[in-house]
Order: sequence, then C-alpha cells, then structure tokens
Amino acid sequence: MEAEEISPELTRFHTLVAELEKRVKLVDAPPSADLAQECLALAASFPRNWDFGNAIHYANLLLGSDALSTNYTPLSVDYLLRAGHTHGSPQLDSFGPDFGLANALLALDQRDGVLEYLQLVRIFWRGDFGAINTWRELIVAGEKPTLTRADVVLHFAQRMLKDREGDHPTDPS
Repeated sequence: MEAEEISPELTRFHTLVAELEKRVKLVDAPPSADLAQECLALAASFPRNWDFGNAIHYANLLLGSDALSTNYTPLSVDYLLRAGHTHGSPQLDSFGPDFGLANALLALDQRDGVLEYLQLVRIFWRGDFGAINTWRELIVAGEKPTLTRADVVLHFAQRMLKDREGDHPTDPS
C-alpha cells in the first residue's frame, strides 16, 4: 500500500474523525452536523486511508443523533444504516462499532432498523463472540436488550468456560 502524503487536508481529516469519535461517546453531545458533514466531504478524498471507515461510521452516527434530537426518527434510522455500511477499520474490526444510536432507536421501537444495523456491522466486526446473534434473537422476540461491547466480553467468558468444561468434564457423583 502506498503511503499517503501528509497534507493539511489529511491532518484535518484525522482530527475530525478523532473529534467525532469523542462526541459519539458523550451522552449529551453538542450538535455536530457541520463537523460530520465536513468529515464526510474530506473522507471522499481519502477512501483508502485506514481512518476512512471510522469517518463514515462516526459521522453518520452523529448525524443520526442530531436527527433524533429533533424527533426526526426516520432520518435517524437512515443515518444508523449509513454508519453500518462502512467497510470497517482497524479499530472497528477489532473493538466493534458504537451502539449508542442503535440503543436509542431500539428504545423507540425501531427494531427493523436496529436489526439491519446489526446485520451490517457483523460484516466487518467478526469478534462479537455471538453477541450479535443473541441480540438479534432477543429483538425479534420483542425484547429490548442494551447493546454494549461489555456483552461481548461476557459472551467470550461464557464460551471460554464452556470450552473448559468440555476439556474437563465434572464428575456428577
């Protein structure tokens, strides 16, 4: 892969992505539409950059949160799905996507959009240890699980315990 020349635009792109990621994690993020749109515009110039997937993901999540804050739920769902259409990134592939907007929409009974988002993110996030399947089953059954990365740790620990029990069956007597 050819190294990109460091330019003011590339530096701004990385700065915006980092800022958007921080804002996604805030409970009461300030309106971010202008920054998100600027980031998406810059991302078009860097489609092969390692941060491209993060830009698509976080910019769309913030646009969706902004739409939700003005009670425009259908647009918020659309942005959630756009966030899921990223091809991933080293960070998203390893640690997974953000679920804040998905949780907010699930609370508003936007099950179909959340189910589709989960289907999209499983394409790049393969280290969910079965959490996505469990969440999808619960949502289809009418429940509203809280989607968190902590669930992934729990699924991993349960799998490890199950594997250990298979290696060392307990004596039932």
